[in-house]
Amino acid sequence: MTPAEIRAVGKLGGHAMAGLVSRIEQAHLATGQRVFTTLGPVSGMARPAHDSVSRAVYLAVRATGRAAGTMGGQAVSLLGAARQPLRGGPGGGVAMAALNAVTGDRLGRDLAPLAIRMAVRADGYDLDPLTAGAVAAKFPHATPGIAVFVHGLAETENSWRRRARASAPYGPRLAAEFGYAPVHIRYNTGRHVSANGHDLAELLESLMAAWPEWVGEILLIGHSMGGLVIRSACHYGRRDGAAWVDRVRHIFYLGSPHLGAPLARAAGYAGWVLG
Repeated sequence: MTPAEIRAVGKLGGHAMAGLVSRIEQAHLATGQRVFTTLGPVSGMARPAHDSVSRAVYLAVRATGRAAGTMGGQAVSLLGAARQPLRGGPGGGVAMAALNAVTGDRLGRDLAPLAIRMAVRADGYDLDPLTAGAVAAKFPHATPGIAVFVHGLAETENSWRRRARASAPYGPRLAAEFGYAPVHIRYNTGRHVSANGHDLAELLESLMAAWPEWVGEILLIGHSMGGLVIRSACHYGRRDGAAWVDRVRHIFYLGSPHLGAPLARAAGYAGWVLG
């Protein structure tokens, strides 16, 4: 982890504690309201004092939690940290994917080092910006056919290689058997599908413009939520008259929940609990 990521993790811990305390406060005050309502007029003097003291205590606990998280992260970052970004390693990438799935776009500026930006991935890193030179260097065996892989909720591009020991992943097989050049995308699965779809549409347009070969065919493969993001991207691409849309020949949806999914609702609830 880099020092910036360590500081952001500390702040995140403080935010999470503050969010949890806020939920406890809401439950406490709601329970107190029921009790005082049952007691009737006799609670007239006690209730204001109870509510004022309770709010003051919870406010102090939230402030202490945020401060402790910020100072703790700052202290650890000063002790030294590796220069390898958290998102670079498989384990760190999975942790960040899970975090982003829960928090979505609520990772503000102070937590930016932990936020995942949609990007083409190559050799474990974001390919950003998508310049012709950079794309040519990372895709030396580019072909006119591009197979774009979009992962599902709380996953990374490494999920497409999860059972590589048992069988060859889809990307290499499409390259060997049909001549497609595999391209893997990583994105923040906690954001709204439409927001990710809009970004994917723009990313595909930039990718096609920077691709070393003339693009004759695009194959889109989406797992779970990735399929919904692809469908949204096609909508925005068609609306904006993007050139890449006319190159799409096939779309494969692998377990995409077009009618909704319990796991996505669970992730949203976890984000609500953490504030």
